[in-house]
Amino acid sequence: MKVATDHAIGGEMAGTVGEIMDGGDSDYASEILELKGKFQTAVNDKLDKEHRDRVVIFVDDLDRLQPLKAIELLEVLKLFLDCENCIFILAVDYEVVTLGIKQKFGEDVSDVKGKSFFDKIIQLPFKMPVAQYDIRKYVKDMMNRMDIPTDDKNVQLFTNLIHASMGFNPRSMKRLFNTYELLDIITKATVRGIDEAVRKRILFAIICTQMSFEELYLYLTSTRIDADTFTALRSQDTAQEALSEIYANTDVSEELLHKIVLFMPYFIDALQIDEDDNLSEIELENLKVILKCSVVTSVNANSGEENNESLEWEYRDRNKKLVKETAELLKSIGTFSAWMPRKARDGVKISDISGYYKWNTDAGFDCILEYYLSRIDDFTIGVHIYISQENSNGQVFFDTLGDNPLKLSIKPVKVEWGRYIYRNVLRFNDDDPNSTEQIASIVKNAYESLKSILNGKNI
Repeated sequence: MKVATDHAIGGEMAGTVGEIMDGGDSDYASEILELKGKFQTAVNDKLDKEHRDRVVIFVDDLDRLQPLKAIELLEVLKLFLDCENCIFILAVDYEVVTLGIKQKFGEDVSDVKGKSFFDKIIQLPFKMPVAQYDIRKYVKDMMNRMDIPTDDKNVQLFTNLIHASMGFNPRSMKRLFNTYELLDIITKATVRGIDEAVRKRILFAIICTQMSFEELYLYLTSTRIDADTFTALRSQDTAQEALSEIYANTDVSEELLHKIVLFMPYFIDALQIDEDDNLSEIELENLKVILKCSVVTSVNANSGEENNESLEWEYRDRNKKLVKETAELLKSIGTFSAWMPRKARDGVKISDISGYYKWNTDAGFDCILEYYLSRIDDFTIGVHIYISQENSNGQVFFDTLGDNPLKLSIKPVKVEWGRYIYRNVLRFNDDDPNSTEQIASIVKNAYESLKSILNGKNI
């Protein structure tokens, strides 16, 4: 306050402000009134001296304060707003003001009361006409400046990437393009064998991810990735499970889920070198190469090599193929979907892949049958059978199916929330040509056993 007053009005008034703010035993009400009177006098003296007709004070970035603090500052400023020949121009996000009002006076404060508080302070509101901004033209101009191809398709893709990640905040967009210019210099000097237009597209998509979805970006830089991960993230039905693993099982908000599902199709488009929607090995390798160069602008990213051993990923590809081939043999039951981990963790290897099928029952739960492939050693694969429930509690599920629903000599482990685990019901050699038929036979028998129990209970 002392610095601002000194700059706008003069040193004498700044001294008065300093004396009042020095502390000690005071009658603050009278001193505030005295301060306002002296402030008015100082404004008049300043105008007479400078031969001007008004003092204009700009207060910017109020919305960068905590909402409650922004409200308190507005209340302090209100004391001085009716000083003659003195104009305050406040730049503030109205939503921040509304949030601050609710923090101070309670969540039950209506929007009308919030607007009333604002109207008592602001005599002339003016909204920035953001809806009239030509964002596409701005993006195209920036792309031209950075020598990025500006055909209509490319401009639209870059605009969509920005909109679906950080939005059209001018400060954020400026930071985005600054970061791009730095990484463009680095990747141009170090990346070989990738078409320039493709390199620029991929780099821009990576930076949008880095700045808006940091945990997702860190995941991409720290592990080997495959096309299935991106397929899962672009669908509302499968993204929740995938993000829960990527974000280390923390709660993923609906807002974040929606934003990533919206963003992912544009991210995948940026990687394309052909006309299809699938990601080829070449496209994934291009992404991997440029990701390694991007870590210089990320505080948290690991610049080392990927953590996963390549052998585990070879096993992963093998198990994935087996799961999908087995699913083809089980079409008479229904559609078995593939599940695979996004990260290795306790008890789960990156090569563990399963196929699962869910159907409705009248027992108060949905039943899920799953065959789970896990490598035992370099030559042997084990098959576990999982039977799980949804939409109920574990006790109803266990009461309905009993202690050993598949009637196998292997006793299942029961997980409290509602799952049977039959471990290693089958083991086969990695190069066994009949492995898928063996897995399918076990799954069909398990399905018939479950249906028999459910039907026998008139369910």
